[in-house]
Amino acid sequence: MSRLPKINLFNTLGDDRPTPSNPAAGGTMPALLGLRGLAAVSVVLFHINRQIKIDVPDWLWFVTTHFGHGVFLFFVLSAFSLSYTNVRRIGQPNWLVQYAIKRFFRIAPLFYAVLASELLRQYLSAGRIISPDWQIFANITFTFGLVPHASMVWAGWTVGVEMLFYAVFPFLLIALTGTSRAILLLIVALAVSLVSRIIIGNIDLDTGRSPPWAYFSFQSNLWFFALGMVTFFFINWYTQLETIAHRTVSIFAGISIAILLWVSEALRFVPDWRIVRPDLLVFGIIFAILTAWQYLRPSWLLSNGLMRYLGDRSFSIYLCHPVFLFYFRDQIYMIHDFFVSRLGSPAFLVTSLTVMICLMAIVEVTFRAIELNGLRLSSMASRAVSRKPRATNQP
Repeated sequence: MSRLPKINLFNTLGDDRPTPSNPAAGGTMPALLGLRGLAAVSVVLFHINRQIKIDVPDWLWFVTTHFGHGVFLFFVLSAFSLSYTNVRRIGQPNWLVQYAIKRFFRIAPLFYAVLASELLRQYLSAGRIISPDWQIFANITFTFGLVPHASMVWAGWTVGVEMLFYAVFPFLLIALTGTSRAILLLIVALAVSLVSRIIIGNIDLDTGRSPPWAYFSFQSNLWFFALGMVTFFFINWYTQLETIAHRTVSIFAGISIAILLWVSEALRFVPDWRIVRPDLLVFGIIFAILTAWQYLRPSWLLSNGLMRYLGDRSFSIYLCHPVFLFYFRDQIYMIHDFFVSRLGSPAFLVTSLTVMICLMAIVEVTFRAIELNGLRLSSMASRAVSRKPRATNQP
C-alpha cells in the first residue's frame, strides 16, 4: 500500500515557515496552493464587477454569477488542508495549544491590520469611530461570525466563519474515526446548513436586509467544511485506491464536475429555492472533487509558479482587494474608459489585469511585513510551548 505524497503548503496550512521560501519546493503538492490562488483571483474579478460596476463581456457571464463562489472553495480547501496537517498530531503533547497558536497567528495579524485601517478610515472621515463598542469587541475576538452583519472588515465575513470552524475543528477531527462517522458528519452538516438557510433566509426576507445573513453565517456554510474534511479522510482511509485513482481521476473528476455544474445551474433557477441556494451546496461537492483531483493528480495549470505565488499570498489578496477597489475606483474607471473606447467589452480583462498587477504590489508588502512576521511569531510561540524543562540533577 503506497503512501500519499506529502503536502506542504506552509503558511496556507499553518505549518511553520521561518523564511519566505518557495512554497512548492521540496517535492510538495503545490496544486492545492494554486487552487487557493484561483479562488482569490476569482473573488477579485467578481468584485471588480459587483463592487465598482465594471461591465463584463457577455461571453464571460459566469464571472458575475459564479466567481463569487471562490469563498466556498477556500472553505473546502481549509478543512481538507487542516485535516492533513493535524491528523498525525492528535495525542501529541500540547498539540491543541500549538494548533490554536498557529491558527491565531495565521489569521490575526493581517486581519487586525485591516481592522485598524477601517477604524482609522472611520475616524478620518467622520471625526470619530462610528462602529459601536460591541461590534469592535466582536471583531477583535473573532466572534462576529455569530452576529448578523457585524463584520467591520470588508469581505471579512469569511474570517468570522473560518475562525468558528477552527474552534470546532479539533473535536470533529478526533471524532472522525471511521466511514460511518464521516457519513454522519456530512448528513448533519447538510441538515444544519439547509435548516439554517431556510430559517435565516426567511428572517432576511422579513427584515429586507441585503446581502442576506443566510449567505454569511457559519452554520449555513458548515457543509463546505464537512466536505473538505470527509474528502481528505476518504482518500486516506482507502489508500489502496490511490493507484487506480491516478489512472482515472482526471476522467472521473471531469465528468462528475460537468454533471454537477449542470445540476447546479438547474437548481439556481428554481424560484422557491432561492433562499436555500441548493446550487451553492452542489458547488461544495464540485470543489471537494476538484480538491481531491488536484491532491491525487496535480495539474500544471494550478501548480505552476504563478499560481503558487498567488496562492501563497491569497489571504492578503482576499483581505486587501476590497479596500484597494474602494480607494482606487476612480483610477480604475479611467483605465477602463480608456480601453473600452478601443477594445469594447474585452476592456474588462485589460482592466482586471491592471488591477491585479497594482494590487499585488500592495499584497507583497502586507505578505512580507505582516503575514510572514505573524508566522515567525507562531513558530516562536509553538517552540516555547513545546520546549521541555531541563532535567535537574538530584542530590
